[in-house]
Amino acid sequence: MPFGSLFDGFGSSGTGGSSGSGIVNNIKYVATGNEGTTLIIPTIVGKDVLLIARESLVQYQVSSSPNTTEFIWDGSQITLGLQTNSGERFLILYRNY
Repeated sequence: MPFGSLFDGFGSSGTGGSSGSGIVNNIKYVATGNEGTTLIIPTIVGKDVLLIARESLVQYQVSSSPNTTEFIWDGSQITLGLQTNSGERFLILYRNY
């Protein structure tokens, strides 16, 4: 299955949806374009972010100065290396600590 099809049928801009009650959960987020480089998604605050996919690209976690394919997670917000665009889709895998 192509990665992009994971987003098929997902809701409108600026909304997030989550699914799963197992060990690893996911949330799909569609950017409004007004977020800049910071995503604040209440569902994942205080969680362990395992992976972020931005459209079809995996983002790598770093501790500072993210480039265009990296992010910083501080437990409450995601800082991206590149500003969001309207309609851009994110898939975030996370779990409880």
